Amino acid sequence: MATVLAFHAHPDDEVLMTGGTLARAAAEGHRVVIVVATDGVMGAASESEPARMGELRASAAVLGAARVVHLGYADSGNGGVLHPDPPDRTRFVRADPQEAAERLAAVLGRSTRTYFSATTPTAATATATTSESTRSAGVPPPWPGWGKYSRRRFRVTWSTGC
Repeated sequence: MATVLAFHAHPDDEVLMTGGTLARAAAEGHRVVIVVATDGVMGAASESEPARMGELRASAAVLGAARVVHLGYADSGNGGVLHPDPPDRTRFVRADPQEAAERLAAVLGRSTRTYFSATTPTAATATATTSESTRSAGVPPPWPGWGKYSRRRFRVTWSTGC
């Protein structure tokens, strides 16, 4: 069986955008890993787990996911206003693509293909992060030109090493 990795910008995207796919993959025996760039918090991180991360872990359990990973970025917000970064971390939309890619590549490990979904206003950052991280991890692109901004809503392939 394969490992399926779903990369999303925010907690709740996993169930809203790919929940059925992830639940089916888990039910068919695939290992499901959910990675989110942000924890859904607009302000500074607290010592306790943010509510949206708790909700993500509960969602992941229902979907059958084996692992949840947060890349450490602050939420970018929604709408036309881009708020300043909190004092302790960068908003994902402002993340250095290479740094974000390295964080995701560390989760990918050595895999042959990746499941990826970018469905939010930060999709361009997520696309750049995923593209660079898969290159760093030695993952071949699923199609020519993959990783460049496009109007494709979902990017789907499979992984074996998360």
